[in-house]
Amino acid sequence: MNANTTGRSFAAIFSILVAASIHAAYAQPGQTVGYLSTLGGSVSPVSSFNSAGGTNTVTILGTGLFEVVFPGLGNGLNSNVQVNAYETNGHPHICTSQSWGASNGTDVIAYVGCFDFYGNPYSADFSIFYQARHAAPGGWLGFLWANQPTSASYTPDSNWNYNSRGGTNTVTRSGTGVYTATFPGLRGGGNPQVTAYSFYGGAAAHCEISSWTAKGTPTEVGVLCFDGRGNPADEYFSLSYNRSALESEGATNGVFGYAYMPRSSSYTPRFYYSEYGGLYPTAQRQRVSGFPLYSFVVSNPNNNNISPILGMVTAVGTGGEYCEVEGYDDVGGLGYFDMNLACYSPGELQINARYSGAMFYNVH
Repeated sequence: MNANTTGRSFAAIFSILVAASIHAAYAQPGQTVGYLSTLGGSVSPVSSFNSAGGTNTVTILGTGLFEVVFPGLGNGLNSNVQVNAYETNGHPHICTSQSWGASNGTDVIAYVGCFDFYGNPYSADFSIFYQARHAAPGGWLGFLWANQPTSASYTPDSNWNYNSRGGTNTVTRSGTGVYTATFPGLRGGGNPQVTAYSFYGGAAAHCEISSWTAKGTPTEVGVLCFDGRGNPADEYFSLSYNRSALESEGATNGVFGYAYMPRSSSYTPRFYYSEYGGLYPTAQRQRVSGFPLYSFVVSNPNNNNISPILGMVTAVGTGGEYCEVEGYDDVGGLGYFDMNLACYSPGELQINARYSGAMFYNVH
């Protein structure tokens, strides 16, 4: 069952018609952010944040199918969702976004599907990051829902197509599962994250970043998508691009970097990266039980309390690579915190791979 056709009737009603019908009825704040990770299917207490102060919840609807509620975060428009697999526990998996919106104009509901590497629904942990923007931030931020996977060139749905500089983001397709998203006015060198979108109850899929603009404007982000078996496929996807906008709006703190040397033991990530109060990242690589494991390490010279915390990671490559976060270390007194992650081939082999990593957190 292809992700391009699965569940359209439900998803169209929930994510498009309902949200659009309430657009004019509710005044929205300038920005809202919510995120969480699960552990054993429940919300992890160290990775749950809601900018409106609500308590995020997760409900298991079936094998590999989850409902996430972010109370008080608005009507779901001008928003973006990114999803990662989390905590493999020896069983790598992939997770997709399967629609989001708000039936009451106040509480955002998002659906997540997780799968094994054979495309079968699989109950496993995941991370999800939600953001909505209704006013231009001071940095460079753009996101879109790529909703026409077979079109040669188009402007994605305006309800989920945002550019902090006022430009109109577009997507072009140059081959099966090969896309370029253009963000006018946004400076290059930031952090892209991409998630396959497979509609409610849809099939397995995943996407990775092939490249993005290093300097200047506009920013172009290359996206490659694959089906549940790792074959190139035309897929819907959700894409975000950020260069320091989160800090300037004050919703949450963030740091990011491009880990471009997958075989090196320790180095500073390439390109520009955001910072908050002197927190800077480095990328490290170890071998655990003979397999490569990466750490995205962030300096914390004042030993601030960093919580709650969430990491997001997208593989950078051309062969269907996939990365997921394994956990976090907040090493009090030693001046740093980190997220650990692993990358895999479509055949479920743990591999060396480039990645685009981001961490979001509060500083106390």
